[in-house]
Amino acid sequence: MRAFQLEHKVRHVVGDDGGPNVTTWRAACARYGWHSFKGDDVQHYTLRADGMPLRAFWKETLCDPGIGTSNEGRGEIPLFLWSRPHFLDKLLRVFVRGIGPPWQLPKDVSGDYLRQVVANELRDRAKPDGSTEAYWHTTGPDHFCDCELMQLVFADVSGVIRYTPEPRPAT
Repeated sequence: MRAFQLEHKVRHVVGDDGGPNVTTWRAACARYGWHSFKGDDVQHYTLRADGMPLRAFWKETLCDPGIGTSNEGRGEIPLFLWSRPHFLDKLLRVFVRGIGPPWQLPKDVSGDYLRQVVANELRDRAKPDGSTEAYWHTTGPDHFCDCELMQLVFADVSGVIRYTPEPRPAT
């Protein structure tokens, strides 16, 4: 990946923090200044700005790039946690529907890519008080959807987009 980055003059590399190669990934992030992102099922994060609570859909924290190795505890790298439900709303309810900025895929994108991008559907579930709430249900492999989501998160983190999805329908 580093050779591709240098050859094509790619400025930022973003990847998913997790899975069996997390230690290798984090080491590359530490070495090359890449960005590690991890999706979370929370609706939002509550941050503080000037003593006031602020609702955010991603937050920057720190993680150990040497976890599970002899380098554990010797350094930290930034890790961006992001609200998967929020960014699924953004991707599938705003951009794909054409409400937000244009969202495009190459003409030669594979069928498997398209299936994975839409492998999440909005469903309702009962709450203990008898009301219902909407939630995103994964219907199959959705790794490519996560790739699209992380592009949106990075665009949000870098200030390129700040379009809030329309509210979910009341139930």
